[in-house]
This record gives sequence, C-alpha cells and structure tokens, in this order.
Amino acid sequence: MMDPKLSERANIPLTRETSMLHWWPKIQGLGLPLPGTVIVELTQEEGAALWEFVMSQQEGGHREVEELPVDLVNRLQGAAKVIGYPLFMRTDQASGKHEWKDTCYVEKGEDLIGHLSNLLMWHEMASIVGLPWQAVFLYDLILRECACPVEEVYSLSRSWRCQQRSGIS
Repeated sequence: MMDPKLSERANIPLTRETSMLHWWPKIQGLGLPLPGTVIVELTQEEGAALWEFVMSQQEGGHREVEELPVDLVNRLQGAAKVIGYPLFMRTDQASGKHEWKDTCYVEKGEDLIGHLSNLLMWHEMASIVGLPWQAVFLYDLILRECACPVEEVYSLSRSWRCQQRSGIS
C-alpha cells in the first residue's frame, strides 16, 4: 500500500509476483509444512489510514491507535488472537526482520500496532519510493535452536528457501 498516490506500484508485474498474496495460495495445497497463518487483506481506505498513521508518527506527531479504523484494528487483533502470542508478522512484501525486535516479532498484544507501524515505516525506507503493501500476514512463531547465543540476531539457524517454476508460477 504506501502513499495512495503511489499505489499503482502494486500493479507492476514483478511487485505483484513477489507478493505473498500471489504465491501463498499456490503453495498451500502442496503438502509442505506451513506455519499457522492468518491474512488480513487491507482495503484502499485502510491502507491509506495506516499510511497516514505511520507518516504522522515519523514526522514527530503522536497518533493514538483509536484514530485508526475500528474495524481494521479489530481484524488485526482478531487475527493475532487466532495465532496467539508471540507471533511473526509481515506484509505481503517483507518482514523487516533485520529490525525484528521492533517489526516482525510481536511478543504481546500491546506491541501489535506499534510493531506494524515500524514495519510499514521500514517498507517506506526500503527503496526510493518504498515497497507497496496490501496485506498483513500473521504467523505462528517458529523458534529454532540458534547457532550461538546472540540476542540481537533474529535467526542464525539454517533455513532454506525453495523456488520452483514448473506448475507453480
């Protein structure tokens, strides 16, 4: 989502194809182990309200969560309740995991909107015009054994990313 004037970026083919809204439904029926996931797709109005909320926070203003659309806050909190805390949060484009303590890792309910705000600001800084976002994904947090006891690093354990073209793309 981002600045409503720039929302057409979400329709650029590469951006659209890297969105989890594009590929998540395609992997669900493949028998892969997947974390519990709840997707909160955002309306244009909700995206604009979130963007305005984030921008005003960063410009030194202070906004209260109550200023966001009640239905949006209820849907986000409801999705988080289904998953349970702590949880992992990202948008359809990215998670901001290099700043995980303040973005994608949500330990308790009081952190949800603040971490989402930080995550969306991370999107704004990810490129010269920001990354578009259209949905919030909430996952079961999967804890893994870490290679060393470094608290500031999100995950040093081994992980794999798989890509397949035939039959999925």
